[in-house]
Amino acid sequence: MANTTIDLYNLAISRLGGNRINPVVDGVENTTESEECAIKLPNLVRSSLRKTPWAFATKTKYLSYLGEGNSLWGYRYQYPSECLFLQSVGIQSADKIPFQVEIGDDGTRNILCNIEKAEGIYTLEILKPEQWDPLFYDAIAWELASELALTLSGSSSKAETLAAKANMAWGKAQEIDARENQAFKSVSTYVSIRS
Repeated sequence: MANTTIDLYNLAISRLGGNRINPVVDGVENTTESEECAIKLPNLVRSSLRKTPWAFATKTKYLSYLGEGNSLWGYRYQYPSECLFLQSVGIQSADKIPFQVEIGDDGTRNILCNIEKAEGIYTLEILKPEQWDPLFYDAIAWELASELALTLSGSSSKAETLAAKANMAWGKAQEIDARENQAFKSVSTYVSIRS
């Protein structure tokens, strides 16, 4: 069974020693705990996704060409709307290449680079816990518990203890994620050499 947002709230609150949140017809019951979780979780998830190029949240696709670049860059591409963090720009047969993100005249973000038919590798903004890697989910729960500690318990020592546990969980999640990414890169390199 997939882990839901309410499950995440309750896991974080149980680590803090707080009261369980119960689901209701249109979401969750209105409690201080549920309100604080709802305030803190979205920014926590976005910042955590931006810190590491997580395998479960990474997408590669051709960028939409907008036109010529400027005096420094030959090509201008549309910044993908689903992109939370642009990890790199390249083409299938080449390494990552230099690029720049800018704000266009219409207020949208653009990507400038010097290659035609560029691909973007980027982190998706995945806010639903059901789509996260289990170790990312666990680390988010510890981090949320540490952020809730001061608000709900008023204990700075509890907040520090939970933050230390969150740091350990993040280290474990990043280590396993890096291994999975490395395994994929090794297979890809082997396949391209054999082809």
